This record gives sequence, C-alpha cells and structure tokens, in this order.
Amino acid sequence: MTSYYMQRYFKNQTFYKIQSQSIIDNPDQRIVDDLSSFTGTALAFSLTLFNAAVDLISFSNILYGIYPPLFVVLLVYSLGGTAISVFLGKDLVSLNFMQEKKEADFRYGLVRVRENAESIAFYGGEGNELQLLLERFRRAFENLSQLLIASRNLDFFTNGYRYLIQILPAAVVAPMYFSGKIEFGVINQSVSAFNHVLSDFSLIVYQFQAISAFSAVIDRLGDGTQWEW
Repeated sequence: MTSYYMQRYFKNQTFYKIQSQSIIDNPDQRIVDDLSSFTGTALAFSLTLFNAAVDLISFSNILYGIYPPLFVVLLVYSLGGTAISVFLGKDLVSLNFMQEKKEADFRYGLVRVRENAESIAFYGGEGNELQLLLERFRRAFENLSQLLIASRNLDFFTNGYRYLIQILPAAVVAPMYFSGKIEFGVINQSVSAFNHVLSDFSLIVYQFQAISAFSAVIDRLGDGTQWEW
C-alpha cells in the first residue's frame, strides 16, 4: 500500500500540485501514519470479527435451546444498544478526522521551523512563527475537547449497557425457575451463554470509538485516490 500511494504521489508531479493548490492536507502523514494505522487496525478488527463469529456459532444454539425468548430479548437489546451508540457517537468520525488534520498541521509547523531555523533567526521571525504555532495548537486543542466530550457521553452509555447485562438474563429466566420448570443451574448456564452471544452482537457498541477512528483514517486515505491528474 505504501508503494501504491508513493507512486501516485510522485506520478505527473502530483506532489507539487498538492502543495501549490492546497488540494489536501499533510500527504506525508497520510502515507506514513495513516497507512500504518489502517493496516494494524484492519488486522485487529479481522481477528476480532473471526473470534466473534466462532463464539456466536458456539453459544447461540445453547442459548436458544435453554429459552428461546431470551434469545429474542438479546437481539432487541443489542440492536437498541447499537442504535443508541450510533446516535451518541455520530460526530466521532468527523471529529477524529479533524483531529488528525489539526495535529498534523501543528507538527508540520514545528518541522517547518526546524528546517528554516537559520532564515527565521536571520529575519527575526520567531515571534510570528510562535503565534502561528500557538494558533494551530489552539485549534487542535479545541477539537480535542469536543472529541473528549463526545467520547465521554458514549462511555457513559457503554458502561450502563455493560452493567445491565449482568442482571437482564437472570431476570428473564427467573420466572421459569420459580415455577419449577428449570433448575437453578440452568440460570447460570443462560447467563453465561447470554453474555457470550451479547458480546458478539455488541461489537459495534463496545468498539464504536475505535471504529470511528478507523473510519476517519479510511476517509483520509480515500483522498489519496485523487492524487493523480
């Protein structure tokens, strides 16, 4: 992938056109950091999905065999949790995208000062450079503050979502126990199977912040398809 993007970056002097026309920001960061993040995260997500699929197949039959209505409750609960997570975290993708951009702008400013240290010192431009860097840092900090607030709200819901599943399966199966239709050990089995299957169905809920950050990386890399004229 790095070779692919490098070839597009240098083909037809694209590197010059990107810089002179300000088509996209920080192509160097996209090639180095975003590609590294994409490959590592894609591998991790692939393994997570595979493990979840195996776990889901193993425990779904057990849960459905114990008490079919409990499986229906699980589906409704996981779908509702996913919908609420998407609603609460709908701004995370754009905020992560902007955070990547603003942090890259700040780093680029520092690199620019280092590379032009002699001319900046000769013309006494350190004051202007400092103000430019502080302004870039301010923008990155303001966006980070919004990102942290959105992440906090999502974390509050995710924690509540996790805690409720500790009592939900037992509450659903308890009437069958008190009516003498099942033994107490079946409750423990249902709770264990419920937690396994729900964790598999709730990947989006538990991994939403990581997914949103991954989506932002994909968006930034997607701009690379326009690097050729």
